[in-house]
Amino acid sequence: MNKRKRNVHAYIVGQLYHPGRTRWPEAAQYDYRSGQHELVMFWSGISPGDIQAVKRGTCEFEMVELPPVIFLLYRINGACDWSDQPYSWHLLAEDERMLPPPGPGRALMQVRLVACETGILRAQRLISLKPRLTQRLHAAIRRQAAAPWPGDEAYDNALSAAYRQYPTAEALLACAKSQR
Repeated sequence: MNKRKRNVHAYIVGQLYHPGRTRWPEAAQYDYRSGQHELVMFWSGISPGDIQAVKRGTCEFEMVELPPVIFLLYRINGACDWSDQPYSWHLLAEDERMLPPPGPGRALMQVRLVACETGILRAQRLISLKPRLTQRLHAAIRRQAAAPWPGDEAYDNALSAAYRQYPTAEALLACAKSQR
């Protein structure tokens, strides 16, 4: 797995998500790095309804821990059904690794929607996660950070095994609910 390097950049709707990059593969990416949660969805054919849903629609989040992988599950009413993104602390560049705080509180999640075809940031929104989810997610990230990196191949194998056992986001959601 390649480590992802965070871009220090002002994110402004209507401008490039990443300076100089105008194409992205259709995908999504969740990260907790430099003390911030971020979900970026790179979509093609973004509609005005998608933009409004990301800006104002009901967003739901859940998480499931299947070591060495953490999955963020999300649904945005009017834009996307339940989807999932794997996460590993160990895939971050070392200078971006920051442990989340323990204890109660609400984390903030930056949600961004980027057009694959142009690289333009089409919508963004800051969402407050529920306290219980915040505690569970932060505890899982701290446990993952404390565990040794199993290596790229072992991580990839664990990720593949998780998707074989839970082939859909809905199956991962059922697993997440059983972990609460």
